[in-house]
Amino acid sequence: MSAKTEKGKEIDVVVYEATGRDGAQDPRSELNGKGRIEIAKELAKQDVPYFEAGYPEKNGELKVFKELYKMSLPLNVVAFGSTKQKDTKASEDPKLKPLIDARTPSVAIFGKTWLPHVEKVLKVTPEQNLDMIRDSIDFLKQKGKEVIYDLEHCFSGLHENEQYALDCIGTAIDAGSDWIVLCDTKGGVLPFDFNGRPGLEGYLDKLKMNFPDFRRFGFHGHEDSGVATANSLVFVKYILDNGMGLPMVHGTNYCGERCGNARLPEIIADLELKMSLNTGVNLKGLTDLSHRIAMLTGIDVPDNAPFVGRQAFADNAGTHVDSESKGATYRHVDPKLIGNNQDIVISDQSGEATAVALADKYGYQIDKRTTGSKDLIATIQDMEQAGYKLQGKAGENMEGEHYLLVESTLGEHRQYFFDDIFHTGTGSKHEADDEVSETTIRGFFSKTGNDEDKKDYHDVASSQYGAVSSQFRVIKKMVGRQFPWIKRIKLVNYSPKMVNKKGVDSTMRAYLEFGLELTNKEELRWGVVGLDEDLIAASYEGLKKGVT
Repeated sequence: MSAKTEKGKEIDVVVYEATGRDGAQDPRSELNGKGRIEIAKELAKQDVPYFEAGYPEKNGELKVFKELYKMSLPLNVVAFGSTKQKDTKASEDPKLKPLIDARTPSVAIFGKTWLPHVEKVLKVTPEQNLDMIRDSIDFLKQKGKEVIYDLEHCFSGLHENEQYALDCIGTAIDAGSDWIVLCDTKGGVLPFDFNGRPGLEGYLDKLKMNFPDFRRFGFHGHEDSGVATANSLVFVKYILDNGMGLPMVHGTNYCGERCGNARLPEIIADLELKMSLNTGVNLKGLTDLSHRIAMLTGIDVPDNAPFVGRQAFADNAGTHVDSESKGATYRHVDPKLIGNNQDIVISDQSGEATAVALADKYGYQIDKRTTGSKDLIATIQDMEQAGYKLQGKAGENMEGEHYLLVESTLGEHRQYFFDDIFHTGTGSKHEADDEVSETTIRGFFSKTGNDEDKKDYHDVASSQYGAVSSQFRVIKKMVGRQFPWIKRIKLVNYSPKMVNKKGVDSTMRAYLEFGLELTNKEELRWGVVGLDEDLIAASYEGLKKGVT
């Protein structure tokens, strides 16, 4: 069975992105209303069909939904809430009203399935809970909404009070719910039977037996047992193999409460590349999408995340790198299919094969036994020992640093300015209350990079946004006189960190990422590292490298 997305694509599985709500419950999350809007835009670009954007009931979040409504994105935005309260009419319930006010075509509500929660948390009778489910769904359907009903603690209910859990499902179906989503809220279910209790397939057998005509089941997993992503794939296969209609899978971008939710980027990649099922998602944009969402949530994609992680297709072992260069791949899929790349891991363990591969990446043909190879290895080892961390941390783009490493060792990298003195200070200026950072640079500048062309220079710049900002401004001001396009460079990321920790003698590492918008509206990005015992000096080194 298949369906069509908002853009008319035929799909075999419905993908439901829940970072905007479930992922935001992660204590590490920095996601705000603006970030939710940006995530929605990114998902729409990559043809993800559903996005659960949050609770319109919460303070300020209704504004997000109103803004998304105005944008008319080719994306099914979902407002999330719960069933009505026990002593109110659905039409007057304070929990349901915001779902209508959000003006989304689809709403998701959760309700209780496990009797201990019905009786001890909601403090209602089992019959009252069924009425709450029925009335809530019926009301939302009367308002023309697509209803996605989440059965909270579904598997605990099916295990401990099976008939009542089945009654909850049947009530939701009879009330007109479009989707019935099985929530492994505790994250405790395994794909197979274990310790005398059913695995996921065993529970699905019960649904197949009791609801043979229903065709819209979904799965919402948590990673507490480390198998939510695997369970999502098992669920899809079971639904399709048993003719149970169109499956829906929920997940987030490496975030969520406790251990997080099922990892949606991996689910999408496995469905498409391993199971040959169509999700409608633009697969080649998957890696970029995952990392863009991570920037908005403040929760990094793990470097070793399958498919979309920075080192998902990277090898450090010399034999692996050597084999790759000879066409004997260690890759289970072509990384280009998901928009990733076959990276070269650079560390103090890097050998000759890594040096050859890195040189080739930037246009230099060297042999393992040449001086160039040995020089490159020696430079890498020296920089790693110092604390540069050339492979980069999570979320760091080290292209600029790698390019400079190769050029300075093997090529003819030209230096355009030579500073005799640089000074950065902070203080008040005139009568202003705000502190201002000021940077002064004195030295020589060369338009061609040749000593014969050097000219004296002296530039000063100040900024209310701190020392790094004033340094960046003065460097761009000076270099921009000769190269006007330099003025368009933006500093898009700055991340200082202590390395080689030795108390007051520790070394500071400053990662700086730069961006330059090209004529085709694409943005070129590169990152470099500065290193010094003083953070200001480390930042200054990185700014010089990044701009010139």
